[in-house]
Amino acid sequence: MNALADEVRRCLRILLSPCLLLLAATVCTPRAFADEGLAPSVAAALAKAKVKSVVVFDFIGPGNSLNQLGVEIADTLSDSLVNSGTKLKVIDRSEVRAIFKKNCVAPTVVRDPELAGWLAHQLGAESVISGRITSKDAGTIQLAVSADIVHPGKSIDRFSSAEIPLTEAMKDHLEKIQSVDASTIKPILPGGSIVLPHCIHCPRPNFSFSAEVLEHKTTATVVLVGVVTLDGTVRDIDFVRAEPAGLTQKAIEAVRAWKLEPAKDANGKPIEVHQIIDLQVHFYN
Repeated sequence: MNALADEVRRCLRILLSPCLLLLAATVCTPRAFADEGLAPSVAAALAKAKVKSVVVFDFIGPGNSLNQLGVEIADTLSDSLVNSGTKLKVIDRSEVRAIFKKNCVAPTVVRDPELAGWLAHQLGAESVISGRITSKDAGTIQLAVSADIVHPGKSIDRFSSAEIPLTEAMKDHLEKIQSVDASTIKPILPGGSIVLPHCIHCPRPNFSFSAEVLEHKTTATVVLVGVVTLDGTVRDIDFVRAEPAGLTQKAIEAVRAWKLEPAKDANGKPIEVHQIIDLQVHFYN
């Protein structure tokens, strides 16, 4: 096992279990919570909820980006649940990566609980584990973990850690960004040397609205961002602004089927670019 994996497991061992006071007294000791840490606590919570399968998504953050440390933490937690001695089916992490590619979405979309549930349902998982990394200062992080039932989106349990000191290897992996924060992406504006993508076949989403949405809204706007590829399809779709009741999911399902003329540089050569996609819908009673 490499040094980073050892450090990730160390993070998981000190992640807050129900023994909050004990954790406060044993922050960041190498074997703290070896037996009462995150994986056993999550496994116990899932067993109590009587779920038979779970998917672990990448830990997002700091902010809304995904880095290598967040991937390693999710990999390690998934492996720990597999080896927890329960009959729980843990969705293989290779299947998790494949489902993002199949749906043309960025891994960071799971920060929205509805989208996490949508992807988990496709994987055949009854429950979802998602996590966030927050940075308290330059030298420490904290982890927050949610365990939820996919349908009807009911919370199983929540876990959080005390501050975890970062080693140099962990800092290095925090800087290795796998998926950027969608809100920081700056689109190319018209009028420059680059010819922007334009639609060949871009049907609008087939929105279906719940009674709750119709009751409380007159308009809704889903703002997505994605990479328009050389073949005119859109990949790595993420949201800048999401809407509830399945509206964001419907928007993604529509955009991933779009066909566009790709962007071109000053020499007329096709290039990949990020594109902001603003989809507004009006509700009529």
